[in-house]
Amino acid sequence: MKICIAGGGYNAAYVVSLFKDSKDHLVIINGDLDVCKYIAKATNLPVEHNNPTKVYAFDEAGVKDFDLIVALCDKDADNYV
Repeated sequence: MKICIAGGGYNAAYVVSLFKDSKDHLVIINGDLDVCKYIAKATNLPVEHNNPTKVYAFDEAGVKDFDLIVALCDKDADNYV
């Protein structure tokens, strides 16, 4: 399965870790450069620095035919909603 995880601030590292050990193909997009570096270091996966609220970010990441896109907010409470 091809999965894109977009946004989410520092808590996105946890969501990425849930999928990391699977055989799924992951693409991670985050708009905050410091968060990108943190997620990349925490998960040992590449993270694309781009604005996940813009369509062009998904075009540039090549996720058009992906099976799942997980859109996260910076605040945990918003993600739960």
